[in-house]
Amino acid sequence: MPIDRKDRSFDRIFDEVDVHNVPSKFIMMVKIILHSGETIEVRDLDEASALIHHISQEEVADVQISLDYDKIKNHVTGEVKSVLSTHFKGSDE
Repeated sequence: MPIDRKDRSFDRIFDEVDVHNVPSKFIMMVKIILHSGETIEVRDLDEASALIHHISQEEVADVQISLDYDKIKNHVTGEVKSVLSTHFKGSDE
């Protein structure tokens, strides 16, 4: 679905983007929910990776990933401004 050009807010754009890969620097937390009801929250991705190797797939009911939305927004905005500044000199928008 195309993004409505009249609404350029980052929130709207982010909601319409189909994300396939997220760099680990934007991941705040991984929550692993086991069928037993136990919930494991991990903020260190290296620790999460090591932990997951010790849990069988059959034990895992769900995995939730929390993203640092503000960090993503700042990064994307900065990258876009950097690219556009080479084409539109003197514009800060």
